[in-house]
Amino acid sequence: MTKPLVSIIIPVFNGATVAIAEEYAEKYSDRIRLFKKINGGVASALNIGIREMRGEYFSWLSHDDLYHPEKVAVEVDAVINGIIHACALLIPRELIEKTGLLNESLMTTQDYDYWFRMFCSPEKRNLRHVPRALVFSRVHENQTSRTHLAHVSEQRAFWMIVAEEVDLDLAVRIWSAYAIVV
Repeated sequence: MTKPLVSIIIPVFNGATVAIAEEYAEKYSDRIRLFKKINGGVASALNIGIREMRGEYFSWLSHDDLYHPEKVAVEVDAVINGIIHACALLIPRELIEKTGLLNESLMTTQDYDYWFRMFCSPEKRNLRHVPRALVFSRVHENQTSRTHLAHVSEQRAFWMIVAEEVDLDLAVRIWSAYAIVV
């Protein structure tokens, strides 16, 4: 069986990261496409990636995080066997088309909002946990969630919506899969 194509979207915004992205896009032009735009936040960059993706699946890697070398292969195998893992963001294109795009007005909680819209819909999509740490979040002082002044109020507003609308068991399943490296 042929493995499906996965589009990995990596939004970047700063001099060094952009330069590295340009270098890799030139070196691997047959596999990497680079789209430039005015900074409109992570959601707007992801939305361009979603609009331009060629793969059957979407995977998002933050520019300052790392994937386990086997992340995509393990998750493709999981999806082929009927498993969708929300936090790892290996999501079928058809599910993205049903959910729509990310909310570009949210600067630091666009991912939380998107996952909950996607997986807390009336049909309560079936989520399964892949019991391996395949994404590693790096914590550093320049993260937008630490530097953006509106982050705390945006986060509070988001969690108030979640508290009103979400099944607590589902929320625990979604968030229990994170591996955080400090």
